Amino acid sequence: MKTLRFIIVGLTVSSVILLTACSSATKLKYLNEPFTTTEMKIPLTLTEIEFTDNRADTSSRAVNIPRYTKLGQKDTVRQSLRQEHRTLLNEEMKAYFTGGGKEVKAVVEVIDGSKCFEAGRMTEIEFVRVRLGLTLLDEEHTPYFLKSSGEAMYEIKSLDAKNEFIEKLYQKALKAALYKCCEGITGTLQQVQ
Repeated sequence: MKTLRFIIVGLTVSSVILLTACSSATKLKYLNEPFTTTEMKIPLTLTEIEFTDNRADTSSRAVNIPRYTKLGQKDTVRQSLRQEHRTLLNEEMKAYFTGGGKEVKAVVEVIDGSKCFEAGRMTEIEFVRVRLGLTLLDEEHTPYFLKSSGEAMYEIKSLDAKNEFIEKLYQKALKAALYKCCEGITGTLQQVQ
């Protein structure tokens, strides 16, 4: 009887370790999947990039993920725009503009940005959502030259939610939402040319 109990405990522990390892590998694979296969090149010259976040109810705190979760536990943080997010968006934006052509100032507005956690029956859900607005200003047009918006949402279910993963997923959503904004700008530019 003790031998059978030992075997059952051993198999259970092995299964949990295996599931956790598979879950982590799946999460990393999901994180590394590209959000687009099309290279973005906008034939304009960026002179300046400004970031605005006029949301009043933002926070820089981490999502509250209890050590031991129960069904229905959840937390949502409306993420404030941190310096690392500005740097990430700045680098992405510069990669999309080729230079040459009209000089424009870009204003990137955070319309929505949230990180969420929810405990289910057997899994924990990590969810992020980002919605950005992009306005390009020049010296000819009033009030703006071009305007677009973009949104990205990602959700993954796993056995063990972590704030570090949620932040990486949030950064991926920031980049994807900015890409969609630039995609809208490109479409409008093609129509007016």
